[in-house]
Amino acid sequence: MRIYAEDIQLVTPPSEEDVFGQVSDEFDLLKNLSEVHTYAEGMPQQITFRIEKDGQLAGAVALQQIRWYNRKALISIMLKREYQGQKIARKALHALLHHAFKVMNFHRLEAEIFGYNKAGIALVERLGFIREGILREARYSDGQYHDIIRFGLLKDEFEQE
Repeated sequence: MRIYAEDIQLVTPPSEEDVFGQVSDEFDLLKNLSEVHTYAEGMPQQITFRIEKDGQLAGAVALQQIRWYNRKALISIMLKREYQGQKIARKALHALLHHAFKVMNFHRLEAEIFGYNKAGIALVERLGFIREGILREARYSDGQYHDIIRFGLLKDEFEQE
């Protein structure tokens, strides 16, 4: 795709090449971008775990959008319907938080919950997450726009539990 603007063009690259990395390897320029542009090759931006109960797959939990230098990530969880309402999500998230903070030495974890997901909001608040902001009408679902609520939890806040 090309976008023309006066005497320049915006051109999508033919593959998933790191165009920002090609523009500059100077830290003074790259520090203004997401830190992923300064990572060594092969550093994962996501780690996903299976949630198993009685040997069966009950769901998945993940650390996403990992920023290794800033020591932070976004948490995500999904359970199969038949496993919901059994406190599995709370146990899985608590185990993930413990591992992220105590073993991996993360400083901060974040969560984004859709405004209509009252159970999800209550869960992260029970785990100690602090409501930090609202992305107004940032989620389109079923013909309507909904807010996304941003939460954060710092390592020292988790350690107080």
